[in-house]
Amino acid sequence: MLGIDLLKDPRGIRRSLGTVPQENALYEELTAEANLRFHADLFDVPRHGLERKITALLELAQLEERRKSRVATFSGGMKRRLALVRAMLHEPELLYFDEPTLGVDVQSRHALWDRILELKDRGTTVLITSNYLEEANALCDRLAIIDRGRLVALDSPSKLRRSFGDTVVEMRTHPAPGEDIVQKVLALPGVVSAVASDGSLKVTVEGGSDVTGRVVTAVVDSTSLEEIQSREPSLDEVFLSLTGKELRE
Repeated sequence: MLGIDLLKDPRGIRRSLGTVPQENALYEELTAEANLRFHADLFDVPRHGLERKITALLELAQLEERRKSRVATFSGGMKRRLALVRAMLHEPELLYFDEPTLGVDVQSRHALWDRILELKDRGTTVLITSNYLEEANALCDRLAIIDRGRLVALDSPSKLRRSFGDTVVEMRTHPAPGEDIVQKVLALPGVVSAVASDGSLKVTVEGGSDVTGRVVTAVVDSTSLEEIQSREPSLDEVFLSLTGKELRE
């Protein structure tokens, strides 16, 4: 891994990897600064320049003013940011995050996203596992979808969305669309899927505005159109189309 023999140089591979597990695994009775110093000792980080590096990382995590505070007094978002910069302290080539923003508030989530994107810009390889597809879309250059231990898709987020269709058209009608309208729309060239639910019709199309226009015409010929909107497919829709809606244990 990373050109290092795991058996011959286990310490070398450990120095090349950084991990942020789902549980932060911080020493809560220690201060933020002490947590970083202990990590530096574990990973043989040179003492020369260590103080400057710790200060820079605490500033990056927006925790410099709390460097002498016990971690037990931190919020969930503060702990997550500290866990992130702790994994960066020994400058690993590969950084792994397990659910990086699980259980944190919206502001902390976006702050963590910014830190991860900065790591990418610095050339660090970042591997993330996440159930938040919005997060995967924001952070990942390539996205793997795994279902029941099987790899079902691997591509960039944009290409995965396009594989589901170019456009999703959602229409609210009166009366509510019935199965006859669904079948009529499905018969049109360029229609990938059509589903009626809660008084609305959701149609996924390929082929852009021409196909969308034919879909709208077919619906208007059969019922009264009250509202319409179009958008790109979401990763949630791609995920469900590949894995189904059955609950996972």
